[in-house]
Amino acid sequence: MASRIRIEVDPAMEELRNMRPSRVTVRLRNGDVLTAYRELPRGEPEEPYTWDDIVEKFRELNPGYETERLEVIKEADQEPVAEVMLELSGR
Repeated sequence: MASRIRIEVDPAMEELRNMRPSRVTVRLRNGDVLTAYRELPRGEPEEPYTWDDIVEKFRELNPGYETERLEVIKEADQEPVAEVMLELSGR
């Protein structure tokens, strides 16, 4: 797959360098072309992920984990680390 990927610099985006823009174009076997563009990647300080975004990503990567346990992270700075870790491990 890597041999089919091409990275190109778009001179039109150079003026947006501080925004870190990117465009992805995918050409499908049936000839369709899909394109996505973002001036600023999600997760950057200017456009941070929400708590729900983070939990959803965690859920995708850890199927079966009871994500309700993650709520303890919100108060983690007020609790001893050992207690937070025990809560997260489900013990």
